[in-house]
Amino acid sequence: MEEGFQIEQVDDPTADFHLTADLSNLIGYDIIKPKNKPDMIAVAVGLKLDNNQITRLKELPEEEREEFLWGVKFDLILAGYAFQFQPTNRMNYVEHVLITQSLWFDGTTKNSFMLTLEKVSNGRQFAAWKMGRELGFPNEPKGHLSSGSSG
Repeated sequence: MEEGFQIEQVDDPTADFHLTADLSNLIGYDIIKPKNKPDMIAVAVGLKLDNNQITRLKELPEEEREEFLWGVKFDLILAGYAFQFQPTNRMNYVEHVLITQSLWFDGTTKNSFMLTLEKVSNGRQFAAWKMGRELGFPNEPKGHLSSGSSG
């Protein structure tokens, strides 16, 4: 591809299409057209906490862990990022942060698409810095939603 992306198709029964796009082995994006959204594309990138970060998070006293994670959530919202902490069934715990942005077909141009990739990439970096500052900075591999690793 012209911008240096390597594109692969992912088997995803919930999507009309699900692509992964790697940029020079630096970051991996997921580009998804959900079956239930006829005019929308979702762009996502994930940040997987490494085992040392998860251990440090678990070791924080409950009140401190809750305050830290709420702070990260508020900071992400105030910075304009759509996100989800995973697993979603645990209130004061996280292993993976998913940053997402939606695009609608009627307003999508190459420029808006590339700006969306930049926005989710910046959101991932923002989350990585917030987590790293409190929990330490790992050597993180890139990955995709479909692999469950960071990206």
